[in-house]
Amino acid sequence: MKNLKTTIILIFLFTFFGSINAQDGGEVHGRLYDAVNNEPIAFANIIVEGTQIGSTTDFDGNFIITGLKPGFVKLRASFVGYKTKLSS
Repeated sequence: MKNLKTTIILIFLFTFFGSINAQDGGEVHGRLYDAVNNEPIAFANIIVEGTQIGSTTDFDGNFIITGLKPGFVKLRASFVGYKTKLSS
């Protein structure tokens, strides 16, 4: 099991909105990696806080969540052996 001091860091959290139309929605792109060794964390769960919308990271730790309403969101990242992390 990873050391408790190891934290999950979310980087490259950018929200992109193409249009304000309801059917367009927004996207969040990001990469999840280990803060100690900078290795990507593959197949972790990324959930939009307070919803059931989410995604899973790919082999390189990248994720995309689509269909979001315009505005700021908080993301919750979880993976076995790591402490769950809520983006700020």
